[in-house]
Parts: sequence; C-alpha cells; structure tokens
Amino acid sequence: MAINIYSIKHPLALNWMSQLLNSHVSQYHKQELINKISIALIYEATRRSIQHKKLYIKYINYIHETYMIDRCNIVVFCTSINICQIVSKDLQYLIPNLKLYPFIIKQLSTTNSWEIITEQQHLSSAINKNSQIIILSEELQASKIKALIKHITSEYYIINNIIQICCAICNHSELDNLSSTKTNLDIYTSYITTY
Repeated sequence: MAINIYSIKHPLALNWMSQLLNSHVSQYHKQELINKISIALIYEATRRSIQHKKLYIKYINYIHETYMIDRCNIVVFCTSINICQIVSKDLQYLIPNLKLYPFIIKQLSTTNSWEIITEQQHLSSAINKNSQIIILSEELQASKIKALIKHITSEYYIINNIIQICCAICNHSELDNLSSTKTNLDIYTSYITTY
C-alpha cells in the first residue's frame, strides 16, 4: 500500500527542529520544542478536515463576523505518556472536540514484540468509521507503529480509515519498514534522516 509522506518546511518548524537536534538543549526547552513541532504537525494533518461556519452577529451599528468549528471526530493516540502530557493542553485549545489517548507501549524482551497497555474502557464509543485517526510520536519506530496500528484496527474495528502518523523525526529505513503495512498511511514529519 502507498505511504504518503508530508514534510513540513515552514521556517518556524525548521528552526524548532534544528534547535531540537542540538545536543546542548535543556530538558525543559526540548519539551517546549516537541510541543511546538507536534502542534504544527497536528495542524497540518487536520487542516483539510476541520470545517468552519461563519456566524454573523448583528449589533445596532455593525455586524460582527465570527467562525464556529464543526464537530469533527478527531482521535489522537500518543505513543508515550510524556508526549501526551506535553501537547494535551495546547491541542485541546486548538481543536476543541479532539480526543487524546495515551498508550503505554513496552517492548517485551523475550519475544521482541510490543505490549500495548491502555486504560480507556470508553474508547470504542469514541471511534467510528468517520473518525480521523492520528498517531503522535516523537520519533518514528516502524515496529512500534505497526503494533499500535494492529491493536487499533483489531480492537476498535477500524478498516477503511486512513491513519495519519505525526512524528518529529523519521528515517528512511523505518519508512521502508513501515511501507509493508497493509493500511493507508499519511506520515507528517519535520525531519527525515538517512541513517
């Protein structure tokens, strides 16, 4: 199946990415940069699907124009609790109806497979066939993403949805490894490495 790769080339995102790749960045500053990059990636992934309506409020002397966002069903799965905590508040302000779910994904040392831990019992009611599904990760790891996609599609019966992956950093070998997946994928990234 095809993988569509979208690389963000906005000057701010490129500046944030170059700062993030700097080895002398403090942990707090690194979290702020991940937050900014993640929001830019989520914006790129959702900007075509979010619809708005104009609302005109008539006052005595003038008409005030404002915009209302349609209810859209956007579900974001975070591959770590850390990235979920970093972006949760700002994403809720950006997209009011967004549902954000962290998954704990651990690699089992005995079988080299991934164990997915979740505590969301009400998650199946939040996802339907019209849901826009986004997986948010700091760095693309194909085996981890494949395990999460397999879990999502089997557990919540998602078949036809295009799954969008937003990651700050990915490399060519992980993209090649991920291309063997049987689902349609859109990958949004800000930096692609060759190693």
